[in-house]
Amino acid sequence: MPVSELIASFDASAALVHTPQSESFGLVVAEARARNFKLFGFKTGGVRDIAQGAAGIVIVAPGDWSALEREISAWLAQGCAPAPPLVLRPQDGRLAAKIRQVHRPAPPFGPVLKPLSAW
Repeated sequence: MPVSELIASFDASAALVHTPQSESFGLVVAEARARNFKLFGFKTGGVRDIAQGAAGIVIVAPGDWSALEREISAWLAQGCAPAPPLVLRPQDGRLAAKIRQVHRPAPPFGPVLKPLSAW
């Protein structure tokens, strides 16, 4: 996917569902968190590391599609509340500047998703 399409997709999103079987570092997860997306995914590799102790992230056991569907459905039923803002430490100044440069608030999210079981 060209970068411009990826950015446009992120600009129109409020959440990320990321389900790799293994991943050394979840760069797409880091970008989603920089934009305060709600994140749903599997507890694997870098995704697990990024999610550790972070608000707004729901991770389940790898391959547990039922748990993932329950979590996403609950979020949708609660009106798609945005993730809490990302909190940066003072020494993260360069990172904070980059996040401010690329951050765009997530738009309201309507009932356009269908249950995972429908896919």
